[in-house]
Amino acid sequence: MQLSLQHLTKRYPGGKLGLSDFSAEIGPGVLGLLGPNGAGKSTLMRILATITRPTSGRVLADGTDIGSQPDAVRNVLGYLPQDFGVYGNLTAVEFLAYIAALKGLGGKGTRQRIETLLDEMNLATVRGNPISSFSGGMRQRIGIAQALLNDPRLLILDEPTVGLDPQERVRFRNLLAHLAGERIVILSSHIVSDIETIADEIVVMHEGRLLARGTAATLRQAAEGRTFECVVGTARLDDLKGRHIVSRVSRHNGDWQVRYLLRNGVAAEPASTPVDATLEDAYLVLTGGGAA
Repeated sequence: MQLSLQHLTKRYPGGKLGLSDFSAEIGPGVLGLLGPNGAGKSTLMRILATITRPTSGRVLADGTDIGSQPDAVRNVLGYLPQDFGVYGNLTAVEFLAYIAALKGLGGKGTRQRIETLLDEMNLATVRGNPISSFSGGMRQRIGIAQALLNDPRLLILDEPTVGLDPQERVRFRNLLAHLAGERIVILSSHIVSDIETIADEIVVMHEGRLLARGTAATLRQAAEGRTFECVVGTARLDDLKGRHIVSRVSRHNGDWQVRYLLRNGVAAEPASTPVDATLEDAYLVLTGGGAA
């Protein structure tokens, strides 16, 4: 599948802009979306999932306009929204069987698919328990499972690692790596390390616009030569924060060890040491210091 996003703009009632002239070509692989709250990530995903329509622009799926023919995507779509609701009185198996029926799936193959997904999501031992008894991380995993029921060619995951502990996040990253192949996987996350580890390509968004797109390695170049560390006393810390983009502060023998990024036209602090840039550093440079 190939997606062509052409000049997408979404303006909500009251004038709030969700997307602004957003264009991109998306092919098979994992595309990660990074951006602060309000950057337009969820708006973009809802448009691609045919839940909302753009104010202007269009999306083509293999040449078909999904605005006029949404089934071109819906029939091959798996979607996990950021706010995923479940029926707490249903067991894990019952819930997945219910979602499968809504998707028009059934039969022995679907029952086997449910069991496989419960095993992959580490939920097999609680398959017969009501979802109301699940932790937040377990509910997130059942949400991921329902998105995978129809073995989708387009998988859209909005903040899929929210509520997962570190071990579960590693398991999920490994699962996505296995799933990618010939399908399109689009996911957003506030956890930069998750995006860096999972995504083949990364899109950085801000205020509804596409700021940058590339691999983690190419995006890191935005912060190369601008990333420094130094040790300062408390009296200088506030001044340093006002002059630079500070990414990390930690205690160091009674003073403060600071990792910071140069703003345009501002010189480095005295006694600073240049350090290699990370994707998080590049993200902060590109978005002007916004938090992921």
